[in-house]
Amino acid sequence: MASAILRVRTDRGEERLDLEDFEARVARGEIAPQCPVLFPPVSGDRWVPAGSLELFQRHYSPRRLHFTRAFRLGGIPRVTVAFIAIELAWFAAMQLRPSPESDDTLLRFGAKAGPLMLDLGQFWRLWTANFVHENLLHIAVNLFVIFNFAGALETAYRGLDLALILAASALGTTLCSFAVSDPVSAGASGIAYGTLGAAVVFGLRYREILPARYRRVLGGAVVPTVLVFLFIGWTSSGVDNWGHVGGLAAGALAVLPMRPRMLSDAPHGARLWLGRLLPLALLGGLPLAAGPLGRPLLPLLEERVDRDLGLGVPVPVEWQRSADRLGPMAFSNGLTGYGHAQIAAGGFLSNGIVDLGAVERRFVRQELRDPAADGRIDGLAVAASTPTTAAGLSGRRIEASFRRAGLDFRLVALLLRRGRLVYELELIWPAALPGYRRVFDRVVAGLAAREPAFLERARARVLFAPASADARAQLAQAEAALAP
Repeated sequence: MASAILRVRTDRGEERLDLEDFEARVARGEIAPQCPVLFPPVSGDRWVPAGSLELFQRHYSPRRLHFTRAFRLGGIPRVTVAFIAIELAWFAAMQLRPSPESDDTLLRFGAKAGPLMLDLGQFWRLWTANFVHENLLHIAVNLFVIFNFAGALETAYRGLDLALILAASALGTTLCSFAVSDPVSAGASGIAYGTLGAAVVFGLRYREILPARYRRVLGGAVVPTVLVFLFIGWTSSGVDNWGHVGGLAAGALAVLPMRPRMLSDAPHGARLWLGRLLPLALLGGLPLAAGPLGRPLLPLLEERVDRDLGLGVPVPVEWQRSADRLGPMAFSNGLTGYGHAQIAAGGFLSNGIVDLGAVERRFVRQELRDPAADGRIDGLAVAASTPTTAAGLSGRRIEASFRRAGLDFRLVALLLRRGRLVYELELIWPAALPGYRRVFDRVVAGLAAREPAFLERARARVLFAPASADARAQLAQAEAALAP
């Protein structure tokens, strides 16, 4: 069946077009609304203006035509420049520190640190991590990409649109990194990937009406660059690749509901509030509010039990075992220097009546005085011990402060007596992170005295040989060792 034919009079004379050609030329702006058209199924034998036909109206968009003819990349991208200025100011402040490239400086200035977020509720690091850079090359590469692609996006979209893209990319970067990546990371590379992702979506979505020279640098043309960058990241060490993926996806998703400024009216009223200001407020406010709201529940604790000693210690679930003189019950948050916190527990079974004073003097000497004398720590100050109770046991509490590697630390130690069994619990955290005192107060409150292995073995012998006098005697000795 032959397609319907339209006769059109343009400045090039009269032409005969099928429906597909007519629609394509209307979309390209090659047929003006005032051009006479003869289309018998609709107009009969009368010539009518093209603009009066519904067929024309469906495909004719003055804004899209204006976009194709007038779209240019250029001008001063104010939001982009403001963002870069903040990045540079943050980096300059870091350079005033004695060791600006050290992990301590990165953490002090807000690098993403999973343990500090989960333990202390410092979720504001989801934002600040995007402004922390290790060195000049790190920030230079990121800002170069952001200036070029965020600047292009700001030309295409409005300033608030770009702010929302940047915010979504920043949060997408750190959330993805926080969920699946290394404990510590920093940098605006995720935002750079977010602007790349948004540029790909923009170029692909409007490729039919973009001027040809911009189709060569936006949309699908950006994909090889993204893939190369991702490949370099995955094959390099020390690169937060999951953060890059999170930023890329967040930037691409954020731009999907947006329309370029030349194709839409400026938002106002409810559309402005619901479409831009409210999302920006939520993205900005939720990480800041999550800390105060969630802090009473943080960190999640999991009991670790020393079966030999019969001591249950609640430890943050993400902490890992570490080495310590007190014994195998040693855990740390995995950070070093400024962020390092640790829990160590040990104990021993005395041959006679326990002298807690002697235990305290030995502990202070071995754990504090000797390291100070050897130069491993300095600035040691030990407060007078005080009576304490934990896990239903009485004992002594020791508090001290000291410096190690130029950083101030706090220590709390509990020495608890359970008959002839003595428990030693040591808690150390950075003075710059006083929130750990609250965490360790929860640890102390959750201490539990469990049945030690020697008592379990004695009970098992009696169950196995209930008539054995030797087994009953051993059980009595084990129980007596724990008697107050």
